[in-house]
Amino acid sequence: AEVAADFTSITLRALRDEVPNVRFVAAQLLAEAVAAGVYDRSRIAADIRPSLAALASDPDPDVKYFVGVALAAC
Repeated sequence: AEVAADFTSITLRALRDEVPNVRFVAAQLLAEAVAAGVYDRSRIAADIRPSLAALASDPDPDVKYFVGVALAAC
């Protein structure tokens, strides 16, 4: 559980990175973790979905794409 918490914290921080590639890789990782059932619905609703939704209008098209994929997984 501690590793998952560290992973989540680091990945959510990466969504706010100034480098677009870091943001879209973070979105990809979250999409895969959500699809794999790593998070319960309350964690998705409280932390993951809002963090991803904040990037839905990101200026980088790759970030927008992978955020869309991740939100669809939520």
